[in-house]
This record gives sequence, structure tokens and C-alpha cells, in this order.
Amino acid sequence: MIDGMIGCIYANIAGDHRYGSKIEVKIINDCAVVTLQESNPVGGMDGPGGAHPFENKLAISCAPDAPTIVRTIKKVMALENPSVIKRYGKPMKKFNWNGVQERGLSVRLCAEALTYL
Repeated sequence: MIDGMIGCIYANIAGDHRYGSKIEVKIINDCAVVTLQESNPVGGMDGPGGAHPFENKLAISCAPDAPTIVRTIKKVMALENPSVIKRYGKPMKKFNWNGVQERGLSVRLCAEALTYL
């Protein structure tokens, strides 16, 4: 299996890109790694604004098979606090898989993305 990203989802709080969360799924050395990254605002209401770049908050490795990957993504979403992705990202409808036309969080779509690598 070739290393690379197979899927991701990004969400922010009601269009405010300073508060963003991103989940990425990568295959690295025959292991799937699900990473949660978050960005946070800089300064206050009177400051220049902006946001810290994405920082890794959590990374979980798992077997590179579709059912395990989807279970791990759901586990990461459950650990995210506050759950920006579940609340604003609509992951069941909008999870993006590389090489797959459809979007959504399902074992079938994940298996398709794995064959695309």
C-alpha cells in the first residue's frame, strides 16, 4: 500500500475561520493514522486578529482496513472537545475521500479510497 492521505474533513464555527478543526486520515508505513488538528484565535476583540496555524491535538493509529478506520474517525470525533466537526461539519454527509466522487463517512467509501492509493 502506498503512503498518502486518503480522506479529511474541515469545519469552523459559523464561518469564523479562527476556530477550526480538521480530521485527516493518512496511510503511513502500512498503518492508518487519524489526526485531529485545531486552530485557535490570536489576540482579542481589539487586537489584530488572526489565528494560530493548525496544531495536532490528537493522533491515533489503527489497522489500514475500512471498518477500523471509520471506527477510529468516530472515536476521534467523540474525543474532540468542543466537537466543532460534529456540530458544524456534518461529517456523515461531507467527509471527503480522495479518489471518490461521493462524500460521507461510511465503510464503503473508505474502502473505495483505499483502493485508489
